Amino acid sequence: MLEVAIKNEHMNRLKNIIFNGLTFAIPLAAIGYLFFKLTSGFERLIGPLAIRFGIERLLGELTLTFLAILCILLLIIFLGLLMQLSFIASFGKVLEEMILKFLPWLNQIKVMASDTLDLENVSTQWKPVLLYVENAYFLAFLVDESQILASFFVVKGPKTDEGELMTIEKCLIKYYPIEGHELRLISKQYGKGMIALITKLQGHT
Repeated sequence: MLEVAIKNEHMNRLKNIIFNGLTFAIPLAAIGYLFFKLTSGFERLIGPLAIRFGIERLLGELTLTFLAILCILLLIIFLGLLMQLSFIASFGKVLEEMILKFLPWLNQIKVMASDTLDLENVSTQWKPVLLYVENAYFLAFLVDESQILASFFVVKGPKTDEGELMTIEKCLIKYYPIEGHELRLISKQYGKGMIALITKLQGHT
């Protein structure tokens, strides 16, 4: 029986590894395909202009590809600047929510990008923590604190920008610093991985 249980445990672990690999590979392949299509489209658009100005071979065979990637980056920067305008930001958020309903894997790409580029507008300023209060654990951001009080944004749901504010006396709670990607991953998985995180932190105390 013990050997069967061990085999089952190994099989379940292998299944989880394969599933996690597919979860990572599918959106990565999709974003790679989309980037390839965008690059090809921009190459066709700027090709005639490059020929007209005689720069189509300035950097060799990859000149048009380089120029296409440069145009994409400039477009992204321009859109980022537009998002500084409140009405554009509101429209962008509504559009993002609509797209994520049909393409939920894009949310994973967004998380991966924020981890890689470290450009989060909230998480970089707030400290991700595991909050312990009234015999319960919560994922939260430490927003502000004094010698007596601490303010937290407690995450409620799979999105880290949805939750509630809490200001409480520090003597009534405990909190443990965690990594931002741990908070986002557990939130996105509706709490899966929380027990392992608590166990890890308790082992370090």
